Amino acid sequence: MVSSRIAIAGFHEGLAGQVSSWFGLCLKGRKLAVYLHPEPELPATSPEARITRASNRFVFPSGDNYRGLPIIYGEDWVAKLKKENISEIICALPNPEDRNVLYETARRHGFSVPSVVHPSAVVLSGARIGNGSIIEPLAYIGLDVEVGICSHLHAGAQVDHNSVLGDYVTINPSAVIAGNVKVGEKSTINMGAMISNGVFLGERTTVGASAFVSSSFPEPGNRLFGIPAKQVA
Repeated sequence: MVSSRIAIAGFHEGLAGQVSSWFGLCLKGRKLAVYLHPEPELPATSPEARITRASNRFVFPSGDNYRGLPIIYGEDWVAKLKKENISEIICALPNPEDRNVLYETARRHGFSVPSVVHPSAVVLSGARIGNGSIIEPLAYIGLDVEVGICSHLHAGAQVDHNSVLGDYVTINPSAVIAGNVKVGEKSTINMGAMISNGVFLGERTTVGASAFVSSSFPEPGNRLFGIPAKQVA
């Protein structure tokens, strides 16, 4: 059987690099063919950026190549992917706005944007995971949870029963969302934060690392920090 060819949008070691190492466990028959940077140019990499990395094994793009595979970029990236006979894109871009643009563009041009769920993640019955979402190792998704389009649940994140995550939401490692919580689209819940039962958060909310949110903040664009979490400018 010939494997279908797939692209991963992103070449960041923290997300795309890791997803590329395990997506085949849940998307059988796919072969990673290229990385995709859906922008006109590749970002410049300075010597200073290399020095700041903790590991000397951190890999940066070299020319038009990353980890032995081509990087497709430029305003004509759609045509380039089609020339490579690629019909699927994994959306591993860290920025919610970028994910939104990529998803809409990809679907408009006939690409599939599959969700990928690591085998070690726990997904209970009735849960719905939107197209393009990435569920990393050891994440937990409870009964009847709804996860929106192109949302990311990072390693160890927990979302309990009947909670709803909007489109393009990011739940960072070890954040805990209790039951019956609603998180508005393009929101980010940072590492170790906790959201109490029944809380409603508006779109584009940012919750700081280790914060505890015990009451609702339904307005858009809130930045919440502290224990208990309070809005900051």
